[in-house]
Amino acid sequence: MTTDQARFSRAAFVDFSQLMKFWGRIPLPPTTPQAEIDHYRAEMAAAPAKVRLAALDAMVHQYDEVKADLNSTRGSAGALLAATGVISGVVALTAGFTPLFQSRSWVVFVGLLLTAVVVYCAVATTFLAIRAQQVDFWGQAELDPSELKDAATYETEFATALYVTWRDNLQRLRNPVGYLRDAQVFFRALVVALGLLVLVTIGASVLNPTAVHTIPSQSQHSTHRNHDIRR
Repeated sequence: MTTDQARFSRAAFVDFSQLMKFWGRIPLPPTTPQAEIDHYRAEMAAAPAKVRLAALDAMVHQYDEVKADLNSTRGSAGALLAATGVISGVVALTAGFTPLFQSRSWVVFVGLLLTAVVVYCAVATTFLAIRAQQVDFWGQAELDPSELKDAATYETEFATALYVTWRDNLQRLRNPVGYLRDAQVFFRALVVALGLLVLVTIGASVLNPTAVHTIPSQSQHSTHRNHDIRR
């Protein structure tokens, strides 16, 4: 193994271990430095009026696009929550097939392992989808009326405020997108694990069909015993 391959494998292991710790938070990026804000304000103040108006129009569109991306991310997280709820209901319905795992030891081990994976992925998906929807930092362009002396000052300050807001929001948008990305990874793993669990259940019923008949016979025996007690 070369040095580059070793570095890649270590990086992949670190990424996987961080993914498994789904409860961790993505650190918030820093806001726009004051020096960059002053530099942009000076450029807008020195620019011609047409340039300032064009910059204002462009920044308004960019601000709306980032806001639309945030709404899309939250909508996708909500849809993922709904899908996870449906999957969790299917998992709850499969609890009646657990007697099929009593026939062979390897079936018990594989079934319990897949069940643990399904539960872990369902919890991780739900947790991360909720975190992608949570209310977090979101900037908004604001102006102080006392500082607006003329049209040039208004255009300069408004363009600067839009630039700072767009830049900060774009950086902060990476957090909910990152949570949603990880939630989708866990959801795909959940679907795969659930599919394998169904296949194992079907395989166990085929290898030991008597277990399928054991369930109703046990329930009938219990029912008859309850009737005897009532009599």
